[in-house]
Amino acid sequence: MHIDLKKIIFDDSFISNDKTIKEECPIVDGEIFVKGACDIFAYALRSRFDNYILFKASNKDGPGVHYYCTKNCVFIDAHGVFDTLDELLSKVNSFNFKNFEIEKINDYIPDFSFEWTQTLLNFANEIITYYDYLYYVE
Repeated sequence: MHIDLKKIIFDDSFISNDKTIKEECPIVDGEIFVKGACDIFAYALRSRFDNYILFKASNKDGPGVHYYCTKNCVFIDAHGVFDTLDELLSKVNSFNFKNFEIEKINDYIPDFSFEWTQTLLNFANEIITYYDYLYYVE
């Protein structure tokens, strides 16, 4: 089972009560985790589940990267768990991943100098907690 990330609506409770900040917030729904913030979601998965390994798939033919985790020969990102990497990457429709390279980056830490990183991490952790059964792999 996979999650329709558009249906996971961002809640203002994850950010400051400052109205100006809320109006400027670039986060609308969970789809942000496959359209620019996949690194933060993969980081949250790896932090939550100790034995997940974080990887980055980079498009060799142009721009585009996607961060995801693996465990026991399955692949996990914000959508859920996939049996193959091709299946996972086919869900990331922002990029054409016909020719890509894989890099293990288990020591990756997101750039917390970006003003929305902590907010995105809070949102990712909330999604993972709520849908734990879709992200947990034995």
